[in-house]
Amino acid sequence: EEHVSEGIRNRDYLVHAVCYAGLSALALWAFGRRSRPWRRRWAALGFCFLFGALMEALQTLPAIGRSASLDDVLHNLLGAVIGSFLALPAVWP
Repeated sequence: EEHVSEGIRNRDYLVHAVCYAGLSALALWAFGRRSRPWRRRWAALGFCFLFGALMEALQTLPAIGRSASLDDVLHNLLGAVIGSFLALPAVWP
């Protein structure tokens, strides 16, 4: 039974990373092409990090009935980094 929970946990981390990779790519696109690529990348990463941290912080509220996880925040950030580096060439001419 412990092995099953480990598999579910690993899948959860993968889901966090993939979702935040997509969110980062969308943020790059939303920030437009007027700013320099490195500024857009940092802005997208900052947005994703703050959004992920806020979502985890909100999970500490008793009314939500969930628990926050620093691992989730780190996997969100990892996904955002991957997404911003993979998506930037696609959205930058």
